[in-house]
Amino acid sequence: MTPLQLVKQRREINMRIVLLGATGFVGSALLVEALHRGHKVTAIVRHPEKLEKRDGLTATAGDVYDTDSLASLIAGHDALISAFNPGWTPGTVKPEMYDEQVRGTSSIIAAARKAGIKRVLWVVVLAGWRLHRAYNRPTRPASRNGSSLGPGQPVMLWSNFRSCRNSIGRF
Repeated sequence: MTPLQLVKQRREINMRIVLLGATGFVGSALLVEALHRGHKVTAIVRHPEKLEKRDGLTATAGDVYDTDSLASLIAGHDALISAFNPGWTPGTVKPEMYDEQVRGTSSIIAAARKAGIKRVLWVVVLAGWRLHRAYNRPTRPASRNGSSLGPGQPVMLWSNFRSCRNSIGRF
């Protein structure tokens, strides 16, 4: 198959994607890209009225901390993209942010399992690592080449549930 044929074949694969955090900085960029590629996107956000109406987009209010409700909202999708952020204001210190992130991430993993989601894209922005270290948490992880990732650098990982589950306790 030629590269051009592969590109055409990839464009024909349209998925039903559920996106968590679509009104955030990273999530809004992922939303635009997914819609541009022709995917049908269900955006689960705290405030769906913040999203403008677009073809291929369904905006739904949801709470990532409510596992059962979240599982019902994400059921029937081909993939889940999580750009979940428990909410923060730049320049402020929010000591409970780490615990809220872990609790939300754990709930998302449980809901995705319950809903039978097979593909997960986790987007993490390491802006909170300084705050994290300030509260006696382990230092931020190293990248694959051994260099330390700096604050604010996005890391995107396709993941299965085993690696998600295993990474929860290693922040």
